[in-house]
Amino acid sequence: MYVLVISTSDRGEKITNPLSTTDLNYGHFQCDTETTIRDIISIIKKESPDVVISDSVALAGGAVMVGCKLLNIPFVIRLRGDALLEERFLFWKNIKKLDMKKSIVQLMRQVMTISSLFTSDKCLPVSEYLKSRYKKITAPMSVVNTPCFMLDSDYSSQETLADSKRGDELIILAVINMHFKDKVAGLLDALEPISESLHENNNAKMYIAGDGPYLDKVEKKSQRLSDKIHTLGYIEDIDRLFSKSDVFVHFSYLDAYPSTVLEAYANKLPVVSNKCVGMVEQIDDGETGYLVELDQPNEVKNKINKLLTSKKLRQQMGSSGFKLVESNNSSEIIGQKLANEIETVVQ
Repeated sequence: MYVLVISTSDRGEKITNPLSTTDLNYGHFQCDTETTIRDIISIIKKESPDVVISDSVALAGGAVMVGCKLLNIPFVIRLRGDALLEERFLFWKNIKKLDMKKSIVQLMRQVMTISSLFTSDKCLPVSEYLKSRYKKITAPMSVVNTPCFMLDSDYSSQETLADSKRGDELIILAVINMHFKDKVAGLLDALEPISESLHENNNAKMYIAGDGPYLDKVEKKSQRLSDKIHTLGYIEDIDRLFSKSDVFVHFSYLDAYPSTVLEAYANKLPVVSNKCVGMVEQIDDGETGYLVELDQPNEVKNKINKLLTSKKLRQQMGSSGFKLVESNNSSEIIGQKLANEIETVVQ
């Protein structure tokens, strides 16, 4: 069997890397800003695969749909995020700016997203949350989670942690995509109880990594609340930042299955998150971290305090998180799940 992977970014590696651990023969075509619908149809025709799998559901996904239907080739969609919600957000953002050209493009993307999902032979959402959101508008679905590439490297958090930590300093880390309002809104709601926790623990500080148009809002609120909260912007060497940290926090209202939670587990960090969207599936409350309600700020503060004041608890939860991600999100495990689902489409 020959599988053609078509992706719109380097996130295609979340398909190709796991597939490389299986016996399946595959090829990969990565679209860029110059790629046309004709280009995608031509590559499908040239490669003549048994099945196509794509991580795009908008314009590129629509091109895959057209090409596969014309050539009678089954196609599978890997649904990695809440595409329709993100497209609607961008649509209304452009409407408010009176940018009609971009608004029309976003509307077209929504139409193509629905069309590609509806006509695909199978959809592989990365979480049960996404599956429940899209069950009425898509083909048969099976959940295949995201792989954690930090498990594949020689990187060892325990080895680097000893080298990079300074004395009894405690670091809370957040890594967030600041391009979407609802992702940043969760962090903004959590900053006040986090700042209270920082001031109750003299040796603690917080680092926030990530870039995007909402960085300015995060910076302003952080500066207003505490001089112990540091916004870093985009960080290239994110591995080192994880290795220096003690507690990972992820607060968001728009995340299907955030990779940063998996990366925290790979670094044996406990995770505190709001009880919302995809994080509910990732965090075993009381075992690998804590799920909290953001409308209960004292709960947020108390759970973070509990971790900051107990090294033993941090180690226990960090170890449990590592075992969880190792048993569920390695490239080998995800690769086998992908292969099994792809084979059901071709049979």
